[in-house]
Amino acid sequence: MIALFVDPGGTTGWCVMEHDFDVNLHPTLVLAEQTAGDRFPETLRTTLKSMDIDLVVYERFRIHKGTIGESAVPVIKQIGKIEMVCEDLGIPYTSQPPANKSFFEGRLKSFDMHMSGKQHARDAIQHGLYYFMTEAKSRDGRTPSWVLGVLQQSQH
Repeated sequence: MIALFVDPGGTTGWCVMEHDFDVNLHPTLVLAEQTAGDRFPETLRTTLKSMDIDLVVYERFRIHKGTIGESAVPVIKQIGKIEMVCEDLGIPYTSQPPANKSFFEGRLKSFDMHMSGKQHARDAIQHGLYYFMTEAKSRDGRTPSWVLGVLQQSQH
């Protein structure tokens, strides 16, 4: 499976990752970038047309007392544009909560996926790892060994 992960915002982090659920290795990072949020929908369209992407996963945004403000509007618009581009091109998409990515925070070096100076791209990578971990767990009923190995390393 090849998926594109998006952390929308003023600077949008995004990455493409590949994972074979039948092989017990961690996902492969194909590409990771950051793009100005207002330019991202066109970047997304170009990337989806040029790569064989199976799924787009973006960070969900919920409006609540702490998120209401001017900065929320561009993110909400961007998510709408992400969904529109995916629908135009027939690419399935889904979202996941922002907190999920924190599971892999500080662990990207263990996967050789740390990108210095690119916090937004790192956020997208964390979303990707979390998505593939939970998808593998739902398929096999257990946490994949590529995750357990990293968790054990961080305890030492």
